[in-house]
Amino acid sequence: MIRPAFGADTAEWGKASPVNFVRAGQPPFRLVNGGGFTDASLVRQANAFVARLKQKGITNYQASITPGAGHVELIQNVGRTGDPTTRAVRDFIRKVTGA
Repeated sequence: MIRPAFGADTAEWGKASPVNFVRAGQPPFRLVNGGGFTDASLVRQANAFVARLKQKGITNYQASITPGAGHVELIQNVGRTGDPTTRAVRDFIRKVTGA
């Protein structure tokens, strides 16, 4: 799935990481991570992103972990009734927009 999007040169993959594009003055962020991730690099990436937000002085963000969910489960369940990720994103949008 990654190769078609970013190519086969793994040295180039890091350049596309969102962590490299964090700048002061950006809009609010909502970060979602799954507690069921078996790939420790995904957790490191999420933690690095939050650290970069803090480094750039961005305080208008929320981060959460959805217990037991992996990357695929997070994507598959978004929008379903009772999904905790959907609820967190919806609440964040309401907070940010005042809706």
